[in-house]
Amino acid sequence: MRLKCVQSLISVCQHADRSVSTALIHAVALPILDQLIQHATADKPRDDAEVSIIMEGMRLAEVLVSLADEQTSKELVDDYVLHFAIRGLTPLLVLYRG
Repeated sequence: MRLKCVQSLISVCQHADRSVSTALIHAVALPILDQLIQHATADKPRDDAEVSIIMEGMRLAEVLVSLADEQTSKELVDDYVLHFAIRGLTPLLVLYRG
């Protein structure tokens, strides 16, 4: 369910009609991204579904950065993307190292 929610949010954020996507981004995108970061950094993912949620969270962060103006984009990278990448992807690398 969480995976579908994040995927749907990504689709709406990428919607061609910016009046639709902007309102949603301001209302829910960053709180959802916060929740995904908290989830990703709490424990190692237990299964492939949790790995997929973390990866879609990174994709959401990428979409948000691509849509933002230059200053907001820098803030998103500093506040979310780097945190997500370091704290969220490190357990994945440890879990799936060969």
